[in-house]
Amino acid sequence: MQNLTIDGIGTLNGGEYGIVKVDGIAHINGDLVCETMDVDGLLKASGALKTGTLMCDGSASFKGSVAAGRIAVDGMLKVTEGNRITAESIECDGRMSVSGEISADSISADGFIDAAEITGDSIRIRSCQRGAFFFLRSRHSRIRMIEATRVELRGVVADSVNGCDVRIDRGCRIKAVDCSGTLWISPGASVGSITGTYTRVAEK
Repeated sequence: MQNLTIDGIGTLNGGEYGIVKVDGIAHINGDLVCETMDVDGLLKASGALKTGTLMCDGSASFKGSVAAGRIAVDGMLKVTEGNRITAESIECDGRMSVSGEISADSISADGFIDAAEITGDSIRIRSCQRGAFFFLRSRHSRIRMIEATRVELRGVVADSVNGCDVRIDRGCRIKAVDCSGTLWISPGASVGSITGTYTRVAEK
């Protein structure tokens, strides 16, 4: 398949490609399928993306859903209009804003995630309380619902958290927690109702 690099300003029609690299400003019309997408510049896409690997050190915005094997975000990744992100693994040191659901086997974030819902097997979100970058204005990740086997949170605001092994660290504001395994809550976190058959783990 053809590889493509956009260094300046360009418009790309949807289709199938090998490696797509955006160093400048790119607009994509339609759905895109590629082996790897690497965004160091500014990307705006009107459709969906299906890729093996998505690396976003710049800013990427999609009006369609994003499906990938691996997603790594050091910049800003945005999915609008109620669409979703599905992946095997997600690493986020920047910011992700998703109007729909994020679903991945493994999610590890030291940055910020805003989403309607996050589901997976292992979810670790430790949002920094001191934004190091100008675009990380919020000091919390904001997610309506989180559900996973293992959940570890810091600096997260959520309506509900559902998991087997749940750790809620400082800076969290959670309205409701349902836990079926071990539960640890920091004194620096605010949690409303707690339900489920769980074992409360004392702070060491």
